[in-house]
Amino acid sequence: MNFVLKIGIIALLFTLLQAQEYIGIIKPIYDIELSALVEGKIDKLFIKEGDRVKIGDNLIRIDDKLQRLEMDRREIIWKDTAQLSSAKKNSKILKSLLHSTQMLYNKTKAVSRDDLRVLEMKYYTAKGDIQAQIENEKKEKIEYEIAKNILSEYTIISPIDGIVTNITKQKSEWTKTGEILLRIVNTDLCFLEINVDEKYATRVEKGKFVNFKIALQEKFITIKGKVIFVSPVADNSSGLVRLKIQFDNRVQKITPGISASINLD
Repeated sequence: MNFVLKIGIIALLFTLLQAQEYIGIIKPIYDIELSALVEGKIDKLFIKEGDRVKIGDNLIRIDDKLQRLEMDRREIIWKDTAQLSSAKKNSKILKSLLHSTQMLYNKTKAVSRDDLRVLEMKYYTAKGDIQAQIENEKKEKIEYEIAKNILSEYTIISPIDGIVTNITKQKSEWTKTGEILLRIVNTDLCFLEINVDEKYATRVEKGKFVNFKIALQEKFITIKGKVIFVSPVADNSSGLVRLKIQFDNRVQKITPGISASINLD
């Protein structure tokens, strides 16, 4: 073996020995836990574990009978315009009467000035009643909308497309506000979260594509991903910098939670 070849082999071995391989965890881009905004008894489960759901799908409903009645009551009050109609009719009559009385007073003085003033006061009071009823209608509409919004909080709706992986409560069980009831995961888009030395993190730019390896079915596969996050600070204890590398998982169907390795050399 000639000298140049020996030098080349030694250089290659030295490079391989210097190569830095880091291990990270595959995580889904969307992994959420949902809870109820109100306390109560679970009335209905619209889903079961393993079901695929879409944004806006109903998931769990808390017993909402009383709140539904409250919303209906508020709607009836809001749409009841009898008092406003009565106030408008009363004002119309008083206006006509006031006009006739003013003409009679101006021409014949058959009515006293005090009687005319009393009638004017009644008319302006009636106009005030109309405005008060209009403002009251606005308030009643707002109260109805509040009751309607509160009713919507009794149903948990999916905020993402995904798969239901866990349900912690069953029908007729009691749940408290903020208690976790189910988990939804979307594995179509995942990312590798990994911690690397600061000197390697400076080589990786956000938006850059890099390759990493995953052991799958007793063999390694290479996946290309896009760097979506490079932490601007290093961890205080380890001195490592956190990276996130996003990849499309619709084809490979990689199971989140497994490890992957990357060589930044």
